[in-house]
Formats: sequence, C-alpha cells, structure tokens
Amino acid sequence: MKPLITALPPLLAALALTLPLAGCGPSKSELANEIATLKEQLAQRQTEGKTLQQQIISTRSELDTDRKALAEAKASTETANKALAEARMATDGAARLLVEAQAAAETERKAVAEARIQAETERKAAAEAQAASAAATRALEEARSTAAAREARLTELERDSKVFDEKSRALTRTLAERTAELDRARNELAKTTDSARQTQAELQQNLDRARVSQQSAAAERDALTAELAAIRARASAAERQLQQSTGNLEQEQKRASDLTDRLAAAVGEQSKLRTSTDAQRSEIAAISAALADAQAKVARLTGARGIYTVQDGDSLSSIALFFYRNAYRWPGIAQANKHLINHPDRIFPAMVLIIPK
Repeated sequence: MKPLITALPPLLAALALTLPLAGCGPSKSELANEIATLKEQLAQRQTEGKTLQQQIISTRSELDTDRKALAEAKASTETANKALAEARMATDGAARLLVEAQAAAETERKAVAEARIQAETERKAAAEAQAASAAATRALEEARSTAAAREARLTELERDSKVFDEKSRALTRTLAERTAELDRARNELAKTTDSARQTQAELQQNLDRARVSQQSAAAERDALTAELAAIRARASAAERQLQQSTGNLEQEQKRASDLTDRLAAAVGEQSKLRTSTDAQRSEIAAISAALADAQAKVARLTGARGIYTVQDGDSLSSIALFFYRNAYRWPGIAQANKHLINHPDRIFPAMVLIIPK
C-alpha cells in the first residue's frame, strides 16, 4: 500500500492542474508542456500499475500458498490427532500409526516428516504427536491470521487497482482531449503560418512595387520640381503680364468709354441737322474706327468672341439672337460692355460692342 499512497498526491495535483486549464484559454506552449507532463504521469502510473499488479499476483500466490499450508496444517492436525488417539490406545498401534503417517506423508511433506519422527520414537509418539498437534494448531492460527491479512490486503489492492484504473482512464481521456486540442492548435498554427507566409510574400511584393514606385516617384518628383519651377517662372511672367494686361485693359476700357461718349455726341449733333456735312461724317467714321480698335483690344484681353458695330434697329436681345440663337443671353453682352452701357436700351448705331463667348 505504501507506494500507491505516495503516488496518489502527484496524480491529484495533476488532475487539479488539468481542471483550471480546461476553463481558460492556455497558450500552445503551455498546452504542449501540460500534455508532456500528463504523458509522463501516465507512464509513471502505468509503471506503478504494473508493479501493483505484480504485487497482487505475488500476494495471490502467497495467499494460495498459505491456503495450501492451511489445508496441509489441517490435514496434519487431523493426522496427528489420529496418531495421538492410536498411541494412547496401545503401543502396538504405533506400527499402524506409522503406516498411516507414511500414507499421510505422501500427500503432505510436513505430515510425512512428523509421521516419520513419531514412527522412529515409537513410545514417544504420543508426546511428539501432542507437540505436532500444538504446532499444527499454532500454524493453523498463523495461517488463518496470514490468510485474513492477505485477504484484507488483496481486497485493498483490488480497490486501489480499481481507483488506479479509474484515474488512468481519466488521465487517458484528458490526454486524448489535450492531444486533440494540440492537433487543432497545430492545424490553426499551420493555417496561420501559411497565411503569414502568404501575407509576407504579398508584403514583399508590395515593398518591391513600393520601391519601384518610390524610385519612379523620386524621378517624377524631380520632374515635377523642375516643372513647378518652370510653372512658377511662367506664373511670375503671367502675373507680370496680367498686371500689365490689367493696366492695358483698364486703359483701353477708359479709351473706349471716352470714344463712345465722343461718338454719341457726334451722332447727336449730326441728328440735329437735316443733312450732315462731310466733316461730320469723317469725324464719326474716325471715332468709330478708333472705338473699334479700343474694343478689339478689350475683347482680346478678356478673351471675348469678337466685336460688333450696332446698326439701325438693333437691340441687345436682337444681337444676342443673332450671335447665340437665344435672345435671352443679352445680359451677357451688357455685362461685357458695362464700361460703355449704363442702360441696356441706350445703344445707338455706329456704337461698337464686345461679343463674349
């Protein structure tokens, strides 16, 4: 019993460690270590089980031997009692007792030895038979005591063997569960490893493409830097040109406004006369030509479509209809000529208007 008792605490400790691990999420390394530990404990318990089975077999063998000794002792006691009775009846019965003792000795070595001693001592057979009977009685009691102890030990060993079998089955189930968990963890790890390798390959490809893109971006950056410098230079030139054009635009708009006022005054003077003079017509033609030149420059600076000289019967809506096929676009013409027109109805022949795009 002592080896089994000392072996139970590690087994209970292993089971106590197994229960918490089943409720939480152990790491793969902890799970592998636990399974290795359980395998070692299972191997140790199997070794102890084999030792315990050998002890049980030995104990059963000893019990069988004790039972045989008890049977032999009972037979020896019966034989000794018979020999004592025969010795008390008569000395002559010693020969018969010797024959009976020899016959009993054939079935039991110890009884034969005692019978031979009784036959050799003849007259002392009764005393020796009594001594043999007492020894047989003591042997019987010792055999009974030993048999009872062996029976109790056998019962205890059988109970411990059942407990060990239950613990061994529990450990086997736990080992199977942990092995299954380890297999699942290995499969998940293999999948994760494959995914990580694929991701690493994709990242490497992305890195290679990024390096190529970086090199291209560097070249493109250099080109863009040069282009930006050129654009800035052009922008500076354009800004200077814009400033100059703005000044020119304002100047040409002012000149066109002044020429329009002169033209309106000349046309008004001409309308007061029944017939116009050559000088008046020449003046109006010169002013109109100068106005057309000024308006042409304004149109060019503002990116307009062109210029148009107002004819008799024209209005902004009729001009819009002529150029855009839409009379409702006249506000655009008015806005382009706001430096000349204060009211959309106040236009007159020979007046030059800008036609926006």
